[in-house]
Amino acid sequence: MLLLILMLIAEGTWAVHIYHSWPFVSVVMLAALLMGIAGLYEMKSRRWTGAISHFGLCFVLLGSMQGAVVREDVKMVVDRHASERVAYEDNGKSVVLPFAIQLKEFRIDYYDNGRSPKQYTSSLLIDGKEMTTRVNHPAKVDGWWIYQFDYDHAQEDFVVLQLVRDPWLPMVYAGFALMVIGAFLQVRRAWHSWKVIPATIVFTAIFTAASLARIELGTLVPALRSLWFFPHVLIYMVAYSLLAIALVLSVVGLFHKKTGNSFLAGSSAVASKLLVTTSALLLIGMLCGAVWAKDAWGDYWTWDPKECWAAVTWLVTVVGSHLPGEKSKRRHTFFVILITFAAIQVTWYGVNYLPSAQYSMHTYNTQRE
Repeated sequence: MLLLILMLIAEGTWAVHIYHSWPFVSVVMLAALLMGIAGLYEMKSRRWTGAISHFGLCFVLLGSMQGAVVREDVKMVVDRHASERVAYEDNGKSVVLPFAIQLKEFRIDYYDNGRSPKQYTSSLLIDGKEMTTRVNHPAKVDGWWIYQFDYDHAQEDFVVLQLVRDPWLPMVYAGFALMVIGAFLQVRRAWHSWKVIPATIVFTAIFTAASLARIELGTLVPALRSLWFFPHVLIYMVAYSLLAIALVLSVVGLFHKKTGNSFLAGSSAVASKLLVTTSALLLIGMLCGAVWAKDAWGDYWTWDPKECWAAVTWLVTVVGSHLPGEKSKRRHTFFVILITFAAIQVTWYGVNYLPSAQYSMHTYNTQRE
């Protein structure tokens, strides 16, 4: 896990394409093997939450690696004049599709101001059958997902489509489902203190308002017009709020011996539970973003700087939950919370200033979306 964190930090900071290297592939395959073994051990010990979570991550890692080998991702230009069935990979290699595509109509829907695009829609004829693809709503045929990628900005006579085939995607999504179930079970077991709920609501409201204030909700770009937008943002805001509360409580808890105050003595324990809950919510928020990205751009993971740092933030909490030593657990929890909080700052706004920011789809202040 530590090796994965370091590699993700390098990728998220400098965009070095480390995921193409054999050390990274080796680490991921080793992690998948260890997750499978851990899942079997947890299942044998009847610790179902751990078993479900470990098997879920194992499925995601294996499905992702196998999907990267057999996945096909091609682009094609189609117009109103002829049916096309040949698409091209980024390296220029041609791929013959099992169906022919022709453009019937392309349409841009605008907001009331008449300037901001609301949606891009292509009506297609696929082997003579009419189908529609638009941003966040790809067409699906014969195992292929067809995405609206670009269009003729001058005459709107043709569109550029992105076609993706990934037969290992069901295994990845099965892993997602198992990880979400495991996260909910962790939250149910950890969330036991009603005292933090009012503070969480206040922090969540503040963070959510600050987040949405940066985005023109009345003229959201087509990629942001998704059912996954608000769950993705809200879950992360709740996670950030819980972590902020946990940071305060863990700092207070470090000094409980000097005061003998029973509240201070229990604050570290509550902070530890909040860290577990934060970890679960960070995972769910990240997976919501992954499914959203698949609908919008054709891939649930694009090695975007914000994606990499979001994974780093979650993995830090995972590593923290596996640290041994009961006597030093309070101090371990404090440092894990502190590191997680620092990683969140990079994920939240620091990525805009990293060398990799020029490749990011999440630098909203530069209008890259």
